[in-house]
Amino acid sequence: TYQQRGRGWDRRGRGADRGASGRFAGGGEVRTSSKGGTGRSGGWGGKGGNRGRGGKPIWRQFVDPSDDPEVVDWCRQRIRSFLDSGASQEEVQWLPNAYRNTIRVMAPKMGVGWLKQGRVNVLVRASGGSSEAGDAELRVRLVRAVAAVCDSHGGRITARKAFGALPSELAAFAQSRLGLKTLAALA
Repeated sequence: TYQQRGRGWDRRGRGADRGASGRFAGGGEVRTSSKGGTGRSGGWGGKGGNRGRGGKPIWRQFVDPSDDPEVVDWCRQRIRSFLDSGASQEEVQWLPNAYRNTIRVMAPKMGVGWLKQGRVNVLVRASGGSSEAGDAELRVRLVRAVAAVCDSHGGRITARKAFGALPSELAAFAQSRLGLKTLAALA
């Protein structure tokens, strides 16, 4: 059952005369989804694959921080309790994805490092004061530590492995004060 839409003939009503706005030159419009989306390319925006569930691909739930206020409040309280405890580091085990991703993003903003050591995630207090002199000293120590790690690996090492080989206090400093997630951003 072929239909004429505008100037073109097409079986489904999609002709070559369709412009960027989705309308045909003859004035007809094609709706391929009852949700107002564009059929194959998803529902309410995005690049597809979600079929009406917003613009994010489904796998982003395992990477992005949560927007849920309950999760954000719990993570904030956990980081505050760590800061109030005075401990240099604290293991955080068995967190669901939403909590782990949220605390990973929030910790550096609150002045705490979030590291993965083996199979355990750890909150680490950044050493040194917040003064410029303390930061300058830690930057020098960070550069020396990176140089030592490179030398111990024969002069070549990936940024990810070098960051993992840093002492935890320097890695926490790099995350919280310098805003680095990896050493690749340092170059």
